[in-house]
Amino acid sequence: MSGVWVLIVVALPLIGLLVGAVIEVARRSDLTRLWKFVWLGALVLIPIFGLAFYIVVRPPRAEQVGGPTDVSNAEAIVILAERRQHGDLTEAEFHMELAAITSVD
Repeated sequence: MSGVWVLIVVALPLIGLLVGAVIEVARRSDLTRLWKFVWLGALVLIPIFGLAFYIVVRPPRAEQVGGPTDVSNAEAIVILAERRQHGDLTEAEFHMELAAITSVD
């Protein structure tokens, strides 16, 4: 019976993380084919260490996709408002980018 608990508590979450990492690597647009091949090879050939290394080394999600292009319109508007508050955008730039976000749909 203890083997079943080890499977449920340890193996299944690790398999889930591994599958998630493989899918993430395959979908990442910031990696070249060579780097995708290297990461996938590390994840498949040495799963535990490859997974641990990938989790530690990979960039946060916003850096992977290059910024707010992979977010919903509401999130993009919030990010835009924060940029205006911090002085990164003028009032005219803010309204121009806001119009571009809201006209995408």
